[in-house]
Amino acid sequence: MPSKLPEPEEPVRGDRKFRKYFLGPAVRIYVGSEAQEFCIHETYARMYSAFIDKALSGPWKEATERKIHLPADEPEIFVLFLCWLYGGTIATENYEEGKRVVDVEYMELAKAYVLGDKLMSTGFCNSVIDAICEKLDQETNCDNPMSAKLPGRDVIQFIYENTLVDAPIRKLMVDIWWNHMKSRSLAEKTDIALPQPFAVDLAIAGLDRRGESSSVLVKSRGYYSPV
Repeated sequence: MPSKLPEPEEPVRGDRKFRKYFLGPAVRIYVGSEAQEFCIHETYARMYSAFIDKALSGPWKEATERKIHLPADEPEIFVLFLCWLYGGTIATENYEEGKRVVDVEYMELAKAYVLGDKLMSTGFCNSVIDAICEKLDQETNCDNPMSAKLPGRDVIQFIYENTLVDAPIRKLMVDIWWNHMKSRSLAEKTDIALPQPFAVDLAIAGLDRRGESSSVLVKSRGYYSPV
């Protein structure tokens, strides 16, 4: 007698209306300097990217050819958008001989956020914020919290060079570093120069929070873009 199959942890049946997102035509997206091709279900992509929706609905060449070119973006980062679009996760967790590759992951997440902003995909940007906060929690809950790795200079510089002044991810970077400075002096943390705009924001945060003894509560929902 065959053994009983284990019960699934989550329901596997879904609404039949979901089928319509995969029955329509596909759109081809060419990413990077070598124009690597990706094929996406058009209806599904347009639902989660206002940029793709506008490109395919306006009086543009893209709408006629059903092709979109993103020459300035990296295929590896665009794949993160696809992983999220089809699987609901952002595939950046990286292990190398048992050691977390922290800086690489933070940079990939920063690039993913900038791509999401370009694609006008608020849901993706907010999920990237979730991933950064999840990564931060992982780092600060390690055996030695004082050795936790924060987003470094290159990551912060990339964010500040590729986002607007009011981008939520900028505020997240400031709050992350402010919390660290509350427990340890900046001089103890690093001997590298921080990007000037970020240093200014950090100084302003310090003035605004003078006299506060507690750290800022960093929760991802506090840094979401409005949907």
